[in-house]
Amino acid sequence: MKILIASHGTLAKGMKCSLELIMGKQEEVKTFCAYLDGETSIEARVKEFMENIKEGEEWVIVTDLLGGSVNNEFMKYIHRPDIHLLTGMNLALLLVLTELKDASVEVAIEEALNAAREGAVNCRKLLDAEAKNEDF
Repeated sequence: MKILIASHGTLAKGMKCSLELIMGKQEEVKTFCAYLDGETSIEARVKEFMENIKEGEEWVIVTDLLGGSVNNEFMKYIHRPDIHLLTGMNLALLLVLTELKDASVEVAIEEALNAAREGAVNCRKLLDAEAKNEDF
């Protein structure tokens, strides 16, 4: 499994940088930063990326925003069996995907999505709940 991190602007590069800070160099992780240097359409670059996928490769594409133009452009290719599209990227999701890159894609995706959901927390409420538990 290979991973493409795709975002508006340079978020994808920043996420890969953070991922590699924790997990070490990740050759199988690529980035796609949209709308840099005056770019107004990403259709051609997405098409080129998709056309260059080698037979037998399986890609998990992680985008930054559901309904955003980056995600919408990759949505055109989700009919392909070698493409898996996730959105709502966060570092927890990418860490688990990378850690499970040798597992089945379905297992890696499910675990990564669980980590992403569990990692989104209101820390004040978490602290308040812990304080209440300590009172008993």
